[in-house]
Amino acid sequence: MLSSEAVLGLVLVYNRTCCQEYMLCAFFGLTATPLNLWLKFGRMVIVKVLRKHQYARINCDPSASCVQGWKDAIASMYPHLEDVYCVADGLKLLLESTDNDLVQSMFYNGWTHDHYVTNLLVFAPDGSIIDCVLNCPGSMHDSELAFFGGVYERLRENYEKHGGKCVMDSAFCSRGNAFVIKSAQDVTLGEDANEYIMLREATSMRQAAEWGMRALQGSFPRLKARLRYEEHGERKCILQSIMLLYNFRARYCGINQIRTTFMPHLDKDCQAVIANDELLALV
Repeated sequence: MLSSEAVLGLVLVYNRTCCQEYMLCAFFGLTATPLNLWLKFGRMVIVKVLRKHQYARINCDPSASCVQGWKDAIASMYPHLEDVYCVADGLKLLLESTDNDLVQSMFYNGWTHDHYVTNLLVFAPDGSIIDCVLNCPGSMHDSELAFFGGVYERLRENYEKHGGKCVMDSAFCSRGNAFVIKSAQDVTLGEDANEYIMLREATSMRQAAEWGMRALQGSFPRLKARLRYEEHGERKCILQSIMLLYNFRARYCGINQIRTTFMPHLDKDCQAVIANDELLALV
């Protein structure tokens, strides 16, 4: 039997490392069967608890004041992107192959010649994930994933309500989507000086998505390991728990490159609160 603290530690160690399960058995004094049962149970509890937690939840419908704050944070660095409030990109995670050729072809990516699970993540300037589509076949294109996963629709609704736009790379579709600003591989294609500057700033802004992916995979190395193929929903639960834990870490701890770059005042406010508490303790 394990205590609740031990189960939480087991799940966190599993996510924060990419070691084999026999090493976890040695760390926690368990055999393989109870170890996997506790891991499965712990992930389910984390998803249930953090799904609606204020620091961890994925807020697909942010308030007008929140969107405006994100717009101001980005516009302070990129004046020609005054309506942009988020950035999005796809993430491919390695997956085990299967002996079923039909299923295997769904997860096979012909460009990289390997099997993947495709995900789409939308990052806000505070470093948190505000929308995502997880655990999709690796053969799906990023734009196709955004369409069938409802990301385009949710971004359109936010654009109609708050006028906010999203910066994406050239893999996504901007035709008919006024809320999408695509980065350019060649910024000289701009028709005038303003468009040239906007494309240059959008290309620079899209780097924030790479920072988010690096923060996610750096904080949770389990994503760098090849995911196990199964058909019982466990892989989706793993990904959901990691995304929620990432949000909790980004909002509560503030250790995130996107947040430090675009919203450094949040860290200053945090330091002021800590200094004030220490001063009161001394008094």
